[in-house]
Amino acid sequence: MNYNEDYVKSHLIAYIGNKRRLLPLIEKSIEMTGVLNSKENPLFLDLFAGTGSVSRLAKSIGFDVLANDWEYYSYVINKAFVELDEDFLKNSFSSFGGIKNTLSILNDLNTPNKEDRYISLYYCPEDDDYPDTKNERMFYTNYNGKKIDAIRAKILEWVENKLINEKEECLLIALLLYEASVRSNTSGVFKAFHRGFGGTNGDALNRILKPVELRVPKLINAQKSRAYKEDAVKLSEDLRKQKFDIVYIDPPYNQHQYGSNYHLLNTIAQNDKPIVNKNVYINGKKINKSAIRRDWVKTKSSFCYKKTAKDDFKKIIKNINADYILLSYSIDGIIPFDQLLEILSKKGWLDICLSEYTKYRGGKQALTTEIKNIEFVLIVNTNKKGSQEDIARIKKILIVNKINLFMKKTINPIRTEAIGFSFVSGSKMNSIGEKVFQKTYFNESIIFQITDNKISNHDHIIPQLFNLSLEVLTEIYDDLEYITSLTREDEIYLSIDEIIKYYRVNMYKKAIDTFKEIPYYISKFNNKKAYVPSLKSIISVLDMMIQTIDMWKHHNIINYSCFKDFEKIILLKLNHNADKDYSTRKKDEFMPDENISYKKKIDEYKKQISSLYEYFINIFEKDIQKIEKYESSNLESVNQELWSLNYIENNTAGQMVN
Repeated sequence: MNYNEDYVKSHLIAYIGNKRRLLPLIEKSIEMTGVLNSKENPLFLDLFAGTGSVSRLAKSIGFDVLANDWEYYSYVINKAFVELDEDFLKNSFSSFGGIKNTLSILNDLNTPNKEDRYISLYYCPEDDDYPDTKNERMFYTNYNGKKIDAIRAKILEWVENKLINEKEECLLIALLLYEASVRSNTSGVFKAFHRGFGGTNGDALNRILKPVELRVPKLINAQKSRAYKEDAVKLSEDLRKQKFDIVYIDPPYNQHQYGSNYHLLNTIAQNDKPIVNKNVYINGKKINKSAIRRDWVKTKSSFCYKKTAKDDFKKIIKNINADYILLSYSIDGIIPFDQLLEILSKKGWLDICLSEYTKYRGGKQALTTEIKNIEFVLIVNTNKKGSQEDIARIKKILIVNKINLFMKKTINPIRTEAIGFSFVSGSKMNSIGEKVFQKTYFNESIIFQITDNKISNHDHIIPQLFNLSLEVLTEIYDDLEYITSLTREDEIYLSIDEIIKYYRVNMYKKAIDTFKEIPYYISKFNNKKAYVPSLKSIISVLDMMIQTIDMWKHHNIINYSCFKDFEKIILLKLNHNADKDYSTRKKDEFMPDENISYKKKIDEYKKQISSLYEYFINIFEKDIQKIEKYESSNLESVNQELWSLNYIENNTAGQMVN
C-alpha cells in the first residue's frame, strides 16, 4: 500500500499541524486496521482536514473520502484537490483551450485595475526597494501583491461572464491560495510579517521575492470524494447515521486559532475586501498591525480552550459511527492525555502506531537540544471492548519510546553524577571518557555505558524497560530528561572538550567529525537574546583550534566545507549590528561590570574574534610555507616549533575564554 506522493504532497501549504511529514505513519496506522484488505471502496472521514494531506493520502490508496474543515480557504483547497480528479482537469477550461492556456493568461497579469487593488494596497509596501518598515505592512512584495489582486479580479470577471464554472473557479482560487502562502513574507502564519523581506538572515528571500506563478496541479482519478465546510462537532452529529470504515481526527491541541493565523488566505479566497486601515500607526498609535479580519471569530475552535475542548471531544467520539477511529494528538495537548485515553477506551479497544519526529520550536535549537517527541496515532477498534489494561499498555509504550529518544541525546556529565549515577566499581574508563554508571530505581538497577557523552548501550537497555512498572519508568524518564537538558553554550563547550580529548589520543578524524557540528550550533544562537554568548563561543572555538593547530594543519582544515561554514558564521556574527538590540534593553543582562557598556564589550569580543581568526590563518599559512621548504622534515616537530614561536609572538591568543 503506497500513496501517490506527487498528488499528496504537491501544492501542499506549509501549515500548523500539517501532516506531510507524518504521512508514512498515518498510512501505517491505516494499514494496521486491515480495512483496505477486507472491503472495496471503503469510506474515510477526515473531520479536521486542514489543507488536506491526509484526505489526499486516503483518496490515493483507495478510499471514498469526506474531507471537512470549518475554514473557507481549507474548504476551497479540499474541494479542488480532493473532490476534483484528473479527468476533470483534462476536460476543463474549454473557453481558453485548457488548463495550461488558462494559467498562462493569469500568470501574464501584473497590474490590477485601481478598483481591484486590495492586497497590494493594504498588505504590501508601495515601494519594495524603500519600504516604510514602521508604518507599512510587508506580507508580500508589492509586485506579488499586485499579481494576487490582478489574478483574483480576473477569476471573478470570468465567473461573472460565465467563462468558467464553479469547479473551475474553485481550482483556480486554490492554486492562487497556494502561491499566496508560499510567497508570503512570513514564517508561515499571517499574524506577523518579517520587518524587511526575508527576515533577519534573509534566508527565505528566494521564496518571497519569486513572482507568483500558478502551476498545473497534480490530480488523480479515484473514488468519489467530497469536501465539507462545517464545525466538526455539528458535522459529527449530522453524520451519526452514516457508517464509516475509518474516521480520522486531528483536532487542534493548543491555543492556535486557524482563522486568525491564516486570515489573509480567507480574504483572498472570499474576495470580500474587509475594511482595513492602510497605515499601521494612526495618530501615533499602532492599530491592528497585521490587519486580521475581525470576523475570524466565527470559526473560532472550541478545541483551543481548556474549558470546552474535552466536552466537545467527547461529543464527537460519541457521535462517530465507524469501525475504526484514528486520532493524531500530542501528550502535551489541551485535553489531558489520561482523560483522552479514558474517553477513547470507552469507545473501543486501543492500539497505537508511533514514530519519532523533531518538535517545532521556532528553529532555535541545535542538534543535541532539539526537542524530540513521539508522534503517534491512536487506533480505536470500536468492534472490541476497551479496558484499563489497554490504557496502561499505551502509556508504557509511549514512555519507553520517549526514554529511548533521551538516550540518543548528548548528556551533561556533571548533572549525571549530581543525581546519583554511581561509577561502577571495577569498570575501566578509557582516554576519551568512556564510563560505566549504575543507578537503582525501586530495587531495579540499570547500567548505563556512556561514550562520547552519549549512552552507548541503549539498545541493550530498552528491552529491559518493558518489564518495569510505570512508576519506575517515570523515574528513569525524569532523570534522563534532566541530564540531557543542555543549553546552547553547553553544546559548544562539550564539543570543545570532546575535540581536545580526541586530539590527545591522535583520533583526528573523530575530532573533525565533532567540529563539523559546531557551525550549526553557533548559527542557532538568537542574535537578540544570545548574541554575546555566541561571540564568546566563537572565541572559545578559535582558541581551542589554535591550541590544537597541528591537527588542523595536518588535515588542511581550511579546505573543508565545515570550516568554510564556520567562517561564514563568523562573518555573519561580526557584521551583526547589536546597537538596536541594546536599545530595547532596560539593563545590560550580560555584563556584571556596569561601567563597561554593552557596545564596548561587543566591540572587544569582535576584535578578539578577528585577532584569533587572523592569527589562526596566519600560522596555518606559515606552516604550509614551512612544509614546502622542509619537505623531508618531521611534520610533528615542525608543528611544535611553529606553535612555540607563534605562541611567544602572540601570547594572549592561547588563553581560554572564561
